[in-house]
Parts: sequence; C-alpha cells; structure tokens
Amino acid sequence: MRDKIAIIDDHEDSLELLREALSSSYDVETFSNASDALEQIKIGKYSAVVSDIMMPGMTGIELLDEIVKTIPGLPVILITAFGKLDAAASSIKAGAYDYISKPLNLNEIRLVVSNAVSRFNHSKKLQLEDRTRDTSIDISGVIGFSDKMLKIFKMLGRIAPTNSNVLIEGESGTGKELVAKSIHLNSPRANKPFVPVSIAAIPEQLLEAELFGHEKGAFTGALFARDGLFSEADGGTLFLDEIGEIPLSLQPKLLRALQEHEIRRIGSTSTKFVDVRIIAATNRDLSHMVKEKQFREDLFYRLSVIRIQLPPLRERKEDIPPLVKYF
Repeated sequence: MRDKIAIIDDHEDSLELLREALSSSYDVETFSNASDALEQIKIGKYSAVVSDIMMPGMTGIELLDEIVKTIPGLPVILITAFGKLDAAASSIKAGAYDYISKPLNLNEIRLVVSNAVSRFNHSKKLQLEDRTRDTSIDISGVIGFSDKMLKIFKMLGRIAPTNSNVLIEGESGTGKELVAKSIHLNSPRANKPFVPVSIAAIPEQLLEAELFGHEKGAFTGALFARDGLFSEADGGTLFLDEIGEIPLSLQPKLLRALQEHEIRRIGSTSTKFVDVRIIAATNRDLSHMVKEKQFREDLFYRLSVIRIQLPPLRERKEDIPPLVKYF
C-alpha cells in the first residue's frame, strides 16, 4: 500500500504541478481549500501534508495549527511565495516540517516529501512496537551545565529530526561547532558525512572551488578535476562556520545551491543534484549586515529557517572550566 499525501492550494495549476511531481510515488489527494482538507486529515489517512500558506478562508498557517493540535507528528510542508520567507521560517518554529518557496522545483518537492514520509513512517513503526519515543537527544559532545545551555539542549531535541537549515549565532568560543555536530548526530543524516568548513580560513579566490569543486584546467593550477565540499557532504550535513565572511560575489551561487539543491563545478557546463542540510554559524550580526547591504536578505532567510542563539560565556561562567579542558 502506498503512502497518501494531501495537497492543498487554491490555484489549480499549482495543484497539478504538485500532483505531477508526487503521483508516481504516492497516492495523492488534492484540495482547493484547507477546511475541506482538514476533515480528511483528521481521519488519519495521510503520511504528509503539502499546503500553500496564503489561501482564502483558512490559511496554511491556521491549518498547521489545527494539525499540530490534533495530529502531532504529521509532517506539514508549507509552500510560500519568494517574498514571504520570513513567514515560512516562523512556521517551522510553529511545527511545520519544512517549507518550499515558489517557483516550485520538482526535485526539491520530491526530496522534502520523501524525507518527511520516511520520518513519519519511522515514528509509526516505533509506536507499533510499543516503544516509548524518547524526545531527548544525545548531547554528550556538547559541553555545558548552565541553565541557559539546558534550554538549548531541549531546543536541539526539536531541531535535530527536521531537515531545516539552521543558523547558530554566538560569540567565538561558545561551542557553535559542537552544537552543529550534535544536531547532525541526532538527525536522520547521522550515518552520512558531517563536513565542517571555516569560511574565514579559505582565501576568497579559492572559496568557490573549495565549496563547489572544479574541472581540470578551469583555472591556473587546476591540474585535475576535484569535487567540492557540497559533494563531499552529499546526504549529510555541511557546516559553514563564520558564514558572515562569505563574499557578496559568491552569495548568489550559494543561494542557488540552497534553493535548487544543485551545484555546478567551476568550468563545468552541467549541474549536479545534491542532498545537503546546511548548518551555518556566525559571530556577526547578520541582520545588521542585511540592512547594510553586506549580506543578501534572501540568503539570510534561507540559512536562518531555525536560529539558535548561544549565550556568551560571561553569562554562563560555570561552563568555562569544562570548555577550557575540552579545547
């Protein structure tokens, strides 16, 4: 028996596009309004829900609220217009599994829905085996005993199982990479690569090749073809430390990789599909950088679907001794 997917959108062309993308793998039922869909969703017949955010009557956000209250655990994927990424990011915190921005990309749709259904079915299997679902996570690699860090640990338990990009903000030395690795190790990607890279440590003229790879002869010194870090992290997590240092000239290419899940080596005429979760970290104020036109707003929203603010060490002095011992 195939998994059933509910799709809700008040535009017929969008419904047909989504049906086309998913009907080969799932039994798809479409609805032009959220109220009608909710009646069927409450029966418990679906493995995932894909819904537009902006609709007349009940909106996608209101539908999400009802699903979270009545069927917790059912993955809801929201579709948003390009200019509404802030609303989509807020919906993740409200319980959405993920979001997809328009114009719709069929590969992205299939990937996000596949991950959502896999996770939902895994949860059902555990319930059928009468096993208590542990909402805690293994935080043995993260160092901290303060009340502020305990709150962070609880947050990680909700973040890790999702496929959403994460932005970790905090001063140098607060343990951002340890938190990133903990998210990865407690996610469905745990058995795939965790690839860390410090943007600031790579010369600007080499950064594009390091991230995306290059063909033989693409530039002076390129004696052979080489995969980049996106390819190395395929299926897993790419940790972009000090993301605030990425040059403006390279930000459009990074944005495309996040939006389309496609990369292009330097010197290549073809693209490659990659499945990578991005966790970025910074000790800079990216919101201020956006206002100063030093960082693209659309890239900022793509990176910061979920934001974690690590408290500075001066506010959690009890964590300093174990951190000093670790490093």
